[in-house]
Amino acid sequence: MKFKILFLFFFVLFSVLSNVFAQNTEAGALTDETDKLYSLRRQTMDDEIWALMSRRDSSMDEEIEKISRKKETGEFLFNLSSMKRNAFPPDARKENFGAGNFFSVRNTRNALGFSFESENEERKILSAPLPSHRKRLLFEETLETKFQGSVYHPNFVDVDADLEVGLAQNREKFQPNLAGKLKNSSLNRYHVLSSFLNKKPYVFSLSAEKSRQVQNREFFERQIINSNKYGGNFGFRNKALPASFSFSKSEKVIDRLSRPSQDFQDDELSLNLNNQSELLGETFFDANQDKFSRTESGTPDQNGVSRDFNLTNRKYLSEDERKMLYSSLRSYGLTGTSKSRVLNLNENFDIKHTDSLDSSYNYSFSDKSSSGVNAKDNRISAALRHQLYESLNSSFNTYYFNSKATSFSQDTYGVSLDEAYVKKLGKIGKFTSGAGIAYSEDKRETMDNVISIIDEAHTLTTGVLTFLDMPRADTATVVVTNAAGDITYVLNVDYLLTEAAERTQIQRVPGGSILDGQDVVVDYRAQSSPLVKFNTLSQNYRFRMDFLEQLIGVYYNLSKESHPRASGGENLVLQKLTDTIVGVDFNYKNFSVELSGEDYDSNLSPYKQTRIKESYFFNPTEKSTLTFDSSQCKVRFISSQDTQKFFDFISRYTIGLNAYSRLNAEAGFRWQEGTGIDLDDITAGSGYELSLNKFTLDIKYEFRKQQYLTDTLINHFISFKAKRVF
Repeated sequence: MKFKILFLFFFVLFSVLSNVFAQNTEAGALTDETDKLYSLRRQTMDDEIWALMSRRDSSMDEEIEKISRKKETGEFLFNLSSMKRNAFPPDARKENFGAGNFFSVRNTRNALGFSFESENEERKILSAPLPSHRKRLLFEETLETKFQGSVYHPNFVDVDADLEVGLAQNREKFQPNLAGKLKNSSLNRYHVLSSFLNKKPYVFSLSAEKSRQVQNREFFERQIINSNKYGGNFGFRNKALPASFSFSKSEKVIDRLSRPSQDFQDDELSLNLNNQSELLGETFFDANQDKFSRTESGTPDQNGVSRDFNLTNRKYLSEDERKMLYSSLRSYGLTGTSKSRVLNLNENFDIKHTDSLDSSYNYSFSDKSSSGVNAKDNRISAALRHQLYESLNSSFNTYYFNSKATSFSQDTYGVSLDEAYVKKLGKIGKFTSGAGIAYSEDKRETMDNVISIIDEAHTLTTGVLTFLDMPRADTATVVVTNAAGDITYVLNVDYLLTEAAERTQIQRVPGGSILDGQDVVVDYRAQSSPLVKFNTLSQNYRFRMDFLEQLIGVYYNLSKESHPRASGGENLVLQKLTDTIVGVDFNYKNFSVELSGEDYDSNLSPYKQTRIKESYFFNPTEKSTLTFDSSQCKVRFISSQDTQKFFDFISRYTIGLNAYSRLNAEAGFRWQEGTGIDLDDITAGSGYELSLNKFTLDIKYEFRKQQYLTDTLINHFISFKAKRVF
């Protein structure tokens, strides 16, 4: 009964709004002229109001002192607006609205909104006897209002509040029972920011926010985020040691396609200090603590506390700023479900000898532990860079590296030289070439024939090959986390491991917790001989020729790696590599295409790869835009004769129907084929946006079909949002 009454109410309300919309459309020209007259009238009235408000008493401070004295005798007046008012200076600004009043508030915006969402999802899982079916329905009727207020003066207390209140009716059912009544609930969303003493050195602010948003993590992955957060920030402005302290408590629930929802909770504290002086230079100190919990159905809960401290300093050692010393110290600790610890020290000294010659010297120390393994690393390096004329750049580097870890130690030293040459050939084009050579000596000692690797960094991108650095990795020991280490990803849910001859390939799972193109760190163990000694000779040659102002470009890269001398027994596995890349690209106006081929000739994981990228956009009409982006990749592993294929295509079309409305359409297709990566992903959607005076309308429809390995997902999503501002 309640729902029927609400439905009848909003039906009548939107009928009235529709009538207003029709009248505005028929009399558009008259409305525009009327709006101009009203705008001019409001502007004239505002100028008169601000002129009257500017007539304030120049002896306000004396009046406040009188009130303070009255307060001591019990005669304090709570309404400061009763004080005598004369003028502020004639150039008083509008933000002085409310100055002198104990409390001032004004309503700056109101809106009535209605939104509707419908989602229909069907999944087929090979391990389940029957397909699962989910239906979700959501209605929201909201009143939005915005206020700006102040206490005595905006510079004393200033408040901005966006409030959204209303009712919601929702229903979410799973197979076999997809029927049921809508459940009524009240909803409130808000964003409140209050600032105190804005013009004082000891400024601080408090904030609270509750929101809901539908977003695409990337084109093929949609998620709904409901978040609740509040916190504060306190600052002290001064010349000696400016400081700020902040705290926040947040909760975030993420609903995703084909995956259970995630619940993130964080209690964060942060302290920032900085100082600038002639003696010490620029110094910054940051301290952060996060007490967190991560919950997802079907995976282990994760919780703990992370503490991160950073101290950095930059000091110029000469008046001409040609000598600079940069120092940094970081301490990071993680306790809870996962435990890790990092201590990093870095010293870098740069010298600019002349305009064409500079050098740098670096020392770094690292003490870290993760997955029960401890490691201490020391590295010393020096670099010299020289630019001969405008076309030739030379760089020389030398380094020494020492690492001592649990059951493992390593000593490495080496040198490298690189030459880069660029020459413009007039109207013909530009010639670019380079060559580099590097030599190193390496000694490794292990116990139990095992090497423990900590925090090996990788970037996981769909369609891009990524291998763990060490051959013969023990996949049972692999642990993958985010860069901070406070989220541990799940094998076969968030990432996949595939054997590729002597190496291990790692890939993200579409729709998992790892974003496309995200940086991750990996811990694992790999086989090795007890004592290994070897040297490494690396060579790199590159060439590129651009013709006719980069209309056509041709390039060639060759990389080689060999080990002329090596000892370590039958378990010694070192890479011998010849990697050749040849490519051509074409760019003309709004069209570009790139074709490249790679022959990765390695004794560990040889493969051949072909990749094509295309991009094109144009304007079919003056008010429309059409874009196409596509890429294709084929990888053939020589040892296993396995082939991986990747293909994606995305197109977007936008057209302005008139001055008030716009139509959007987009579609995409992503396809993968290969051992453990089979995927068919289709996404299509359209939307209509209308903005007429104070009325806005947003209608969207999305269709997604995904088949990953043996699982199938079909999803339909419709959203309707209407808003009338008054």
